[in-house]
Amino acid sequence: MIKSRTSQLIYQSIYIGIAIIAILASLGLFEMTYRWDFYVHFTNLSNYLCAIIMFLELRDTAKRSGDSFVTTFPLVKFIALLGILLTFIIYNFVLAPRRDIQDSFVVASVTLHIILPLMYTFDYVLFYEHGKVKWYYPILSTIFPLLYAAFIYIHAAIYRFDSSIYYPGRKDPFIYPYFFLDLDKYGVVGVAKYIVIILIVFVVFGYLIVLIDKLFSKVLYKKN
Repeated sequence: MIKSRTSQLIYQSIYIGIAIIAILASLGLFEMTYRWDFYVHFTNLSNYLCAIIMFLELRDTAKRSGDSFVTTFPLVKFIALLGILLTFIIYNFVLAPRRDIQDSFVVASVTLHIILPLMYTFDYVLFYEHGKVKWYYPILSTIFPLLYAAFIYIHAAIYRFDSSIYYPGRKDPFIYPYFFLDLDKYGVVGVAKYIVIILIVFVVFGYLIVLIDKLFSKVLYKKN
C-alpha cells in the first residue's frame, strides 16, 4: 500500500476540508437554517468521529519526517470504519427506496453519506498496514452502538421521554431519531431485540473486515 508521506498529507487534508463543509451542512448552514437535532443522529456522530480520527492522522503525518504506514489509533480507526461503512450501506441501499429523491442531492447527504464514508474507507485501505487487525476488534466495536443507544436514552430522559416533539419534516420523534429506538412503539423488549440485532451485525461485519484485511496482507506482503 502507499507509504508516501506527501500522498497521505494531501489525502488527509482534502478529507478534512470536505469534513468541515459536511459538519457545517449537518448544522443546516447550506439550507439557511439551524438543525437543532444534529447531535442525535448516528450518521452525524459517526462522521464526526471519523473527522477527529482523520485530523489526528493528519497531525501525526505532519510531525513525522519519513514515509511509512499510518498507525494512528488503529482500534478506534477500525470501530469508526465499521460505523461509517454501515451508515453508507444502510443509507444508500436499505433506505434508498423510502427517502425523498431530492434529499439525496443536498450537500449534507452527499458528503455525510457518500463522499466521506468512501474516503475514510479508502484511507484505511490505502494508508494503513494490513494484517495488523486484532481478533477482538469486532467485539470491542459494539461499544460504539451501545454508547450511542445509552446517549439516546439519557437524552430522552432529559426530555422526560416526551415523544410529541418532532423536528419539522421528520417522521420520527426528536428523542427517538430512528424507529427501532422508539420505546413508545416497541417497548423495552422490542427495542432490546433491535439493539441485539445491530450488535450482531457489527460483530459479523467486523469479522468480515478482519478477513478482508488478512487477505489483503497475504496478497500485498507475500514473500517472493
